[in-house]
Amino acid sequence: INNGTDDLNGLETHLKLWLDAKKINGKTNTLSDNTKVARWTDISGSANSAYQNDQEDNQPSFEASSESIQFDGIDDNLILGSRYIFANEADGGKTIIVLSESDSSNLNEGYLYYFGDQTGKDISIHFNKNLVSFSTAKDAGGIVISRNISVTTSTLITGHVDFNNEQSLYLN
Repeated sequence: INNGTDDLNGLETHLKLWLDAKKINGKTNTLSDNTKVARWTDISGSANSAYQNDQEDNQPSFEASSESIQFDGIDDNLILGSRYIFANEADGGKTIIVLSESDSSNLNEGYLYYFGDQTGKDISIHFNKNLVSFSTAKDAGGIVISRNISVTTSTLITGHVDFNNEQSLYLN
């Protein structure tokens, strides 16, 4: 990437999941402030929408002024259900890109991405005001990359796992 205007044009056709807070329902938002979000439509074309149908209490809220989704840091979450997103070996691995901002310093809050149901077999990105970490399946040769860092603005986080047991974590 050379940071030119057209550098990322080819990226969109390779995405498996794209959640855009400006297009929660798949098109321009018409949501009111503090509206609960039960479904966040995947605009990648792969039909991997995130949802929370179990309890309205666990649904994040839309914030109109910043066109963002606010998670309470306690129990708000969205899931992909059984629509797991795997990377093919020919793809060279899996890259997860997240733009986020955190108001919390609590180490128990801030999971942006979590995949897996057993310790050692999971992948996660954890982010709050004082910590950024990227964990990959330890049972498959993965590691935990953590950085104690003070973050007070929106941050672009990129985690990458390839099939040669290589993991990377990048911050803007």
